[in-house]
Amino acid sequence: MLRLRTARVEHLGGPERADRTGRQVLGARDGAPLTTVGGVVAHTFEELVQKRRAADLAQHRVEELRDSYGPPTQHRWTPRQSDTYETAVRAWRDLDRDARTAMAEYVKEGGQSRHKIEAKLRKAVQEDDRST
Repeated sequence: MLRLRTARVEHLGGPERADRTGRQVLGARDGAPLTTVGGVVAHTFEELVQKRRAADLAQHRVEELRDSYGPPTQHRWTPRQSDTYETAVRAWRDLDRDARTAMAEYVKEGGQSRHKIEAKLRKAVQEDDRST
């Protein structure tokens, strides 16, 4: 899981610069500068793609388990099946929440419409799916 870091960022191999408050902010691995929003490092579009892809894969895993185990009201699941399914659902929920939160922060910082960013993100995820 990706975690946000405060403005005290480790050196990630990119160019250094200062933010509005004069604090040193280091560049991202791909050379794109990092920015801060309220003291928190903002997300890159590539991070949004990775987070959305992870959430989609987790959702797919939940659907696979549901199809494999059958409806819980018609087939009695074993305790292990119940634990596996519940863990998968929690992982999906957490990853989806992280992806939605990152999207909201990205949109807030970027100033573009959420609709346009979401469309661009869907397209990037679909292209990523085709290439793998």
